[in-house]
Amino acid sequence: SHPIRAVLDCGNGAGSVTTPDLLAEAGVALTGLNCNVAGKFARPSEPLESNLPYIGEIVRRRGAACAVVHDGDADRMMAFDERGRYIDGDRLLMLFVKYLDCKRVVTTVDASMAIEEIADVRRTPVGDSFVSEELISWGDFGGEPSGSWIFPGHSLCPDGVYAAALLCEIASECSIAEELDQMPRYTLLRRSCPVPDPRQVMAAMGAEEPAHGIRFEDEDGWYLVRASGTEPKIRITAEGRTPEKAEEMLEAASAALKRARRSLE
Repeated sequence: SHPIRAVLDCGNGAGSVTTPDLLAEAGVALTGLNCNVAGKFARPSEPLESNLPYIGEIVRRRGAACAVVHDGDADRMMAFDERGRYIDGDRLLMLFVKYLDCKRVVTTVDASMAIEEIADVRRTPVGDSFVSEELISWGDFGGEPSGSWIFPGHSLCPDGVYAAALLCEIASECSIAEELDQMPRYTLLRRSCPVPDPRQVMAAMGAEEPAHGIRFEDEDGWYLVRASGTEPKIRITAEGRTPEKAEEMLEAASAALKRARRSLE
């Protein structure tokens, strides 16, 4: 390993009082952004690519090996590689699994099927609490694409600060961009549909628990239809080994949703 430069954006959240000191003590040369406990978030709390349009350019300009981004309470962590590319949650999950040489991984029903090519996988409903519960009895590592990473040998809680340190360790030993480019990747599509009563619609589709949803899969793809836990919407996620298969799955899920809504009219 070797010393690295990294960009860190805590969004003026809780991570501001932990992650900068931890990484600095580990020898990381930091460019800190929004690392002040100012009582107001400097940007939207969600560590989504759309909320972080400035990070990629700063990474490239500073010659950083990676960038680490937290949500408001720093239980989540997302990242950018040295080329300034946002790393989606499915690929970040695979990066951690590969580096830690994990054989048994717990993730959620909306995670990419690509993870199944490098580890044995158990899936839970969406939500880090479900991942944590499964890790009590099985698994070396757990996470979900939204940025929750759980290291059961350390803690059963999502730990964005620990994940930030791990990412910097990986960056000190190899090119993250090159590692990502070697990973399997399929087409993943998402759609949100506003509905007045998501729970009623999901019940019409046969879901036992609306937020857990209905999942269909075959050898080349899958779709998930579930009620949002925070908004009056139903969320559809579809993936295929080809773009055409992903579109096919998305349309099949949308058609199933339309049939359920018509049955309630």
